[in-house]
Amino acid sequence: DKSLYNDKPSPALDEAWEALYQRGIMQVPKPQADLFTNKTARIPDNEDNYIFSFDVFHQLHCLNMIRQALHPEYYDEAYYANKGSHNPLGIVVKGHEDFDHLGHCIDSLRESLTCSADITPTVWAWDEKEQRTMARLDVMHTCRNYKKILIWAEEHTIQTPFDASVHLES
Repeated sequence: DKSLYNDKPSPALDEAWEALYQRGIMQVPKPQADLFTNKTARIPDNEDNYIFSFDVFHQLHCLNMIRQALHPEYYDEAYYANKGSHNPLGIVVKGHEDFDHLGHCIDSLRESLTCSADITPTVWAWDEKEQRTMARLDVMHTCRNYKKILIWAEEHTIQTPFDASVHLES
């Protein structure tokens, strides 16, 4: 069966993709932030809490950017203008004018895949229709409950506007 996420570009497809990662930035209190391997910033005007996001949301954003880049006839400048935004592949950040968003996304996904390295065996079986032995792409995987991740993220969505230009010592 064809996945909901593997279809021709459309508003419904865009909505489905964006629903996977639009939880944005989140907050946790200091005791939880102290458990992170890497330090994170305090939130201005809410200094008891610290800002973070799940990398899976960044990874899904990146995969969506790659998907959109494969359909430039649909995801053109007019598409982004109609959404009231800009083409994320054309982002230019002051001081980082050579930033390659698409290249960054590809490398980020490479890193994620090699880091998490799903070693579920892909088995091979005879395909009567093709008259050859082929890899079965419908093998069972053990997954995390993504709906629970989204619920947790929703419950921890940042509660105050975040001003990235404010620096607080952590």
